[in-house]
Amino acid sequence: MRAFLVAYCFGGVTRQTLIGVYKRALRVGHALCDRGHQVSFFCAGREHFRDDMVERAEQRMTFVDWEWEHPLHEGAEANRRTTLDALRGAAPDVVIIGEAPLAGPLLEVTLAAAELGVPVVCLDNAYNPFCVEQFCSHHGPMYDAVVLTGPSSFHTARPPSFLLQVPPYIDASAADARLVLDDLGLGGRRIMTVLAYDVSVEALGASIASRLDRDDVGVVFVSHRTDDCTHRLGGMPAAVRDRTRVIQPLDDRRHFGLLQESRLVVGKCAFMQVSECLSLQTPIIGFYFQGDFHLDLIPDECRSVSHMTADSLCDDETLARARHFLDLTPLDMRAVHDGRLGAADATVTFLEQLPKRPRGGTMAECARRGLTPEILHASIAPWHPRADVRIVDVRMTLLREPKGQRLFAVLCRYTVDGRPEARRLWLRLFEEADALEAELDRALDPSTGRTVLRRSVADRAMLEQDIGEAGLPPFN
Repeated sequence: MRAFLVAYCFGGVTRQTLIGVYKRALRVGHALCDRGHQVSFFCAGREHFRDDMVERAEQRMTFVDWEWEHPLHEGAEANRRTTLDALRGAAPDVVIIGEAPLAGPLLEVTLAAAELGVPVVCLDNAYNPFCVEQFCSHHGPMYDAVVLTGPSSFHTARPPSFLLQVPPYIDASAADARLVLDDLGLGGRRIMTVLAYDVSVEALGASIASRLDRDDVGVVFVSHRTDDCTHRLGGMPAAVRDRTRVIQPLDDRRHFGLLQESRLVVGKCAFMQVSECLSLQTPIIGFYFQGDFHLDLIPDECRSVSHMTADSLCDDETLARARHFLDLTPLDMRAVHDGRLGAADATVTFLEQLPKRPRGGTMAECARRGLTPEILHASIAPWHPRADVRIVDVRMTLLREPKGQRLFAVLCRYTVDGRPEARRLWLRLFEEADALEAELDRALDPSTGRTVLRRSVADRAMLEQDIGEAGLPPFN
């Protein structure tokens, strides 16, 4: 099987590095390679991050890049042609998108794969059962399959046939981690691990450790800059420093084994760290960065074993939660996760069993949104006068939710006198008829270059030509 993976990696020196989507896709890519499959990989911004996993991937996967134009009108069409050519060259049997495609290469490759009739799969997060069902409703009609990851309590009990629910993409060795703790002189202690990749998390961990007043707790700080971290920890009480160790990041199996052996993890309040710790049945205290993942999203049974704070100094509430978490055991967290791991292998098995032809149910799913084959035929046929136009396949995914409306990307494959064609469209669904009329006025302004194909006051809907990502409204 030839697989084409798409991800992104943002950040660098001046801001947080967002690597979760990249790492998840890499783990799936490695699992594919382990089974003898061929993997091509596109990752926007991959120059911002390197580790052993990336270096191994570069030895066994084919990383591809191509130039992008400004995504509006002619530039959007140039991007479409370039992406289609890249996919044709790679000739994948399946395209795997690392996250719901709201913009950029994730969106462009999704639409290109659908246009070529290549099965396309989306990987994303399961935040709670309601969000899983909502994700499948909003994005499922674009995909042949969806794979959502999270602890078992995040999963829905009513998955559609195209959905696979998996735990986080981790593999842990508690035995190897115990050897590490023995070598550090912390064997036999309760362990608090601080994922000190950011100085705010490091400071929070140090503040908690200094206030715990627990001689039975050993503290492990994991840092890329161990000397700097050790220097900054010099202000902790001597008794706490004596049972504190600072180490470089471990390989994945020992790293996740360390989290599994810990009674408490202090990290970033980000979905990956939170879901990984909860799946290892370890409580977490997360430092909250503005705009990051919020614990309000996760199920009630998980909020009792997690805590977030935007203060790098440990306040009384955080201290009380830390002391409570350190006395919990994995048995206290059975409702959070059922103990299963092995997500990468489960995902590859799912991909291997995926039908080679595009999923047939998407047209009916789009019709339930009001986008029927008849409406599409009436909208597209005028481009091809006196020709036999037949709708072959329809896909759609939610892109934006500006005030009072939802905006979907639509990909329609059809034939013209038997010749295959494809059209990219935007569907807007409005809460009120007044909002439809206001948007229509804006769309009919000649300076916008927009082409309205259909409007329906009764359906509160407007269908228009996709003019490129730069023509979309901003994110909320």
